[in-house]
Amino acid sequence: MLDIAVADDSEVIPDVHRRTPGGERGGFGLDIVRRLGGAVTVVPRLGGKTVHVALALGARPGGAPVPP
Repeated sequence: MLDIAVADDSEVIPDVHRRTPGGERGGFGLDIVRRLGGAVTVVPRLGGKTVHVALALGARPGGAPVPP
């Protein structure tokens, strides 16, 4: 597994289950992570939050294993 963590100073918690409509500007990152089969966890903290993305190494989008 690869854990990617990004912290910021915004206390606004993203809706990790919401799909982004095509006409919106920005907000595409979580959709990309979901398509890669990643798991998203948001950890609130005083004065901000940390967003963790866990990606399985050696797997294709959707969780299918990569042949050796």
